[in-house]
Amino acid sequence: LVTTTAGHLLSAAFLEQDDDTSVRDLVKHATATDMVIPDWYYLTNSQCAVTQKENPKVTATISSSSQALIIPRYTNGLDNKWHGQETQAMLADPKTNTCVAQKLSDLIIKSGVAGINVDLENLRPEDKDNYLDFLNTLASDLHQQQKILTVDVSVGDPAYDLEYIGQIADYV
Repeated sequence: LVTTTAGHLLSAAFLEQDDDTSVRDLVKHATATDMVIPDWYYLTNSQCAVTQKENPKVTATISSSSQALIIPRYTNGLDNKWHGQETQAMLADPKTNTCVAQKLSDLIIKSGVAGINVDLENLRPEDKDNYLDFLNTLASDLHQQQKILTVDVSVGDPAYDLEYIGQIADYV
């Protein structure tokens, strides 16, 4: 649950779209859910590439059973592996960093969803500034199109500047 600036609680549901139980549970609780975060986008290499795994049937189920905002997740975790080294390399190259942020923004705008959730893990403290550059570029692109940026963080991890991320993201 997330508290908005107005003090209202928002409920967010992370959705494993390949898990039938996860989809059934979402449908069961759809009216109590404000935000659905399906796993659609993945970082699996250090290039300007975004791996997509949207299940149109699940997306249709979400849309028909809920008024919740659809905010796909972009993560570096896939197939029980965190792609930390690939993420570090992507973030360290300014051109690739910017390219991935722009590619994600374009995907979000094209898909018509409300925004994106970023969940990049296995970052090192020395990745912090590059990560903030990435988030700044993405936030700027998304906010120009009235799209939402949410960011997952590991509390207490020095790779995440919580205060700064809180200033540029809509929800943390």
